[in-house]
Parts: sequence; structure tokens; C-alpha cells
Amino acid sequence: MILSKFKDKNIKKKIDRELMNSNKPSSSFSNKKINSVLIFIDEDTTINRNQFFAKELEISVSEVKTINCIKSISKELGSEIFLTEKDFSWLGKIKNEQIQSITKYEFDLLINLTTDNLLSDYLIVLSKAKFKAGFSNADKRLYDFMIDTDEVSVFSKELKKYLKILNKL
Repeated sequence: MILSKFKDKNIKKKIDRELMNSNKPSSSFSNKKINSVLIFIDEDTTINRNQFFAKELEISVSEVKTINCIKSISKELGSEIFLTEKDFSWLGKIKNEQIQSITKYEFDLLINLTTDNLLSDYLIVLSKAKFKAGFSNADKRLYDFMIDTDEVSVFSKELKKYLKILNKL
């Protein structure tokens, strides 16, 4: 319990430090079309988000990657990418090489469907995604675009609408 709180405190410090040292220009907007998407989801998710968002955004399913933010991994979950507390050291360093490589890839769009998840927030800060979208009840410093809803279906429809307006689709 104490190590968990220490880990959380270290990760919060890293998030703040990364946001303060971020050299991302305030107007990093471009008209480049979206071809690759990274999605963070909770363990409560029941539908296949890769297929759902690929269909909504009219891109190939192979270009959509999903990271499941869960408490623990069971063996029957398959070969998807999972994010657990065990993927971080007590100092907040990422131990999972697969997660490290994803933070280095430049996705065109990052979508965060998790709520109140410190680990996904840290990965969002580290991500080199060109455009980041999430729910409006999250830390506003993390995203380029936020939608005020709690429902994924409403979020996806609104996101699609605004991405078309922004000439991203």
C-alpha cells in the first residue's frame, strides 16, 4: 500500500514535469488526415473498440491500436496490449517494452476513454501522438480536444463530427 502511494506520487511528479518541459508548440494543428489511432480503454469495456473506431473514423482496423488499462492480467485475455501497475517501477519508470515502444510511435490520433487513470495519463503525456482527444472531466493539459460526455457512443459521434470540421477525416 505504501509503495503504491509512493509510485502514484512519483508518476504525478513525472506528469507535471513532462507537461512543464513539453516543447510542443501551442499551435501544433495540421490538416493531415488521420491514418493511425491509439485508444486507451478501461477494463469495463465490452465491445471491440478497434473495430468500432475504425468504422467510425473510416480507417483500417490494422491502424488502430488499443491499450487496455486493467488491474491484473488473466491468461485467457490473449495477445492484446495491457497496462497494469506492474508495468511501472516504484519510481514510475515504464518496465514493459511494448508500452515503451508505443509511446515512441507517432500516432495521428490518441483517444482516451479511461476515467481517472493515472497510468494512462502518464502515457498520454509521453505519447508523441499528433492530436489527443479525451473526456472533458480529465486534466485539460493532456489533450488538444475534449468532449463533454461520459458515453462512448456520444463521444465517438461528436469526435467524428469535429474531426470532419477540422478536416482531419
